[in-house]
Amino acid sequence: SSRANENEAQRANRLLYKRERSESSRANENDAESANRLLYKRERSESSRANENEAQRANRLLY
Repeated sequence: SSRANENEAQRANRLLYKRERSESSRANENDAESANRLLYKRERSESSRANENEAQRANRLLY
């Protein structure tokens, strides 16, 4: 019976370990997603700034 309890405990530990692993990997995924979003936003704002400069230069040439 004590061996059965040991097996139970080991199985519970394994399940707990697996769940923690998967939760931490999910957290890492979320971090990566937010980093990607920030990068995307920065690129968007930089490209819109570049477009602004293009438009200003075109306006100057036109004027």
